[in-house]
Amino acid sequence: MFLAKKFLGGIIDVVSNIDPGQFVPSDPPPPRRPVAYAEQYENDEEKQFRRVFQQLAGDGVYKSYDRDGSGVISADELPGAFRAAGFPLSDQLFDMIIRRYSDESGNMDFDNYIGCLVRLDAMSRAFKTLDKDNNGTIKVNIKEWLQLTMYS
Repeated sequence: MFLAKKFLGGIIDVVSNIDPGQFVPSDPPPPRRPVAYAEQYENDEEKQFRRVFQQLAGDGVYKSYDRDGSGVISADELPGAFRAAGFPLSDQLFDMIIRRYSDESGNMDFDNYIGCLVRLDAMSRAFKTLDKDNNGTIKVNIKEWLQLTMYS
């Protein structure tokens, strides 16, 4: 108890001895460009995410399709939202995406929408890399298939 009183008393003495008239605030540090620094050192996955996120956030794709502001895009609006983001999907692909990324009503929230688009972007780029003759088909062995699906 005595030690605590002595310690607190010392702090109070220090604070009471500060003359506010002599206090001169320093200039703020110069502005830094953390975004430019981060962009310079980001890995491929971070670049991909930033590109997709800027495309969606900058254009307001998600917001424009979430017309009621509920935080989700309904199943009937999702095809348009995917087309607007640059992914025109066949009905079969769209049904698979709905089963994987939407809730039981077919609604998709922002996190799942972004996650899905990042995955679609990665898979599309991986496919294009493997489609050497640009005919829309690829031939892969089991190792290539697993690498494509597990790490994209």
